[in-house]
Amino acid sequence: MYAVLRDPTVNPVFLTTNPITRRPPYVVERLRDKIERLGEQSIVYLGKADPADGIRGRLGALSRKSSAHTGGRALWQLADTENLLATWHETPHRLSAEMETEWLGAFKEAHGDYPFANWRG
Repeated sequence: MYAVLRDPTVNPVFLTTNPITRRPPYVVERLRDKIERLGEQSIVYLGKADPADGIRGRLGALSRKSSAHTGGRALWQLADTENLLATWHETPHRLSAEMETEWLGAFKEAHGDYPFANWRG
């Protein structure tokens, strides 16, 4: 499991395009609304790393803005992506899908919605 963090005291600036996906970019007002609803929250994305690609593969794809990592695609509409921080937690005895569901559920329960770049649990 991993989390992507950003400094919540810095006002976000959003790009109108998304450099990593062919999908249409999110509407900036939708992104702004979600990040504002969450308040000063440093967690902007929660993700899982399956054994096949592991944490190195997932964070590598994320850091390269690879189209293989579209789960957190809203991250790349933040103008300050160079300041994002990734942290991870090894879960060798739990399935990553179970952990992701658990972590996202706990976040939603605590904050009323999923993290900024997670759109569903």
